[in-house]
Amino acid sequence: MKHTPGPWFIKDGLIYALNESGINQFFTGLCTQKGGAGNEELNANANLIAAAPDLLEALFEMENIFSPQTEAERLLLIKIRRAIKKAEGEL
Repeated sequence: MKHTPGPWFIKDGLIYALNESGINQFFTGLCTQKGGAGNEELNANANLIAAAPDLLEALFEMENIFSPQTEAERLLLIKIRRAIKKAEGEL
């Protein structure tokens, strides 16, 4: 399944996606739940979720242009590919 295209943004504690079909609201429970996590943590979670499409796009670009030369760079490319697979539901 393909994710809702970005950009995603936060307004009044809710996460929205703005795309060619208009504005879609989603992930409301993660940003507005009571108890457990404090508002600061909920806001941080909402910011991370809203940034997800941008982060995934950056990972795709890095994967395509990155040419590892060292062991550390090869390990970084493995992390990039693992994160992409996780975002695509393959892990």
